Amino acid sequence: MVALTIAVGLACRPSIALSLEPDSLFPLRLGAVWYYETRLTGPTTRTATTEVAVCGVQTDEDGDDLYFIATCVDNDFVEAQIVYRIGDEVIEPISFGADGRPRPRDPPIVLLRTRMAPGETWRWDESDGDNRHESMRATNWGRVRTPMGDVNAIRVYARQEHITGGYGAIERWYSPGIGMVKESGSLMFPTEGGIARIDLVRILVRHDERPPSQITCCGKLPSGMMNRD
Repeated sequence: MVALTIAVGLACRPSIALSLEPDSLFPLRLGAVWYYETRLTGPTTRTATTEVAVCGVQTDEDGDDLYFIATCVDNDFVEAQIVYRIGDEVIEPISFGADGRPRPRDPPIVLLRTRMAPGETWRWDESDGDNRHESMRATNWGRVRTPMGDVNAIRVYARQEHITGGYGAIERWYSPGIGMVKESGSLMFPTEGGIARIDLVRILVRHDERPPSQITCCGKLPSGMMNRD
């Protein structure tokens, strides 16, 4: 059950709609909240609601806006991220797990490009210990059916590898002005008995916007996270 809860939150790279950026695949707006219906199948099966919210924004010493994003699963906090944007790239330098411990990205990882065309690729390799690797590739545009209606989206294939034997193969669909509308794939976790597999499907069911103080998940961010020097 712990692995399932982590998978529900960590597989998702949050997507935030912004009316001022109608063409952006990863727009950012304070107070945006996205709700995903998630189904995971593995040693056990679980259906859950994943909530992703933009809870805060601060300007760093370099003049970049840092966005604080929280992810909760059935009202339980599972992950927080700090992201910023340089040009068309949305970059994550650090995230925090359910226990509040920081997980730095060295070097920072490009999560997505706000505008993409099929055939674009990029890769991330961990510098410290060379333990983790991720590669992303935009493959094609297509129509995705959601409870909110059919949307036009680009498919991005992500592959994750870890020296311990962990592995992920995930497809994510991003729609301009909305963000991620669908995610599906498989995650593998090392266990005492070998490698356990979890298959997941996540679909965007609705989104909203309101003050962060009224967003339950925002109140569950690690203490002091938005007061970092």
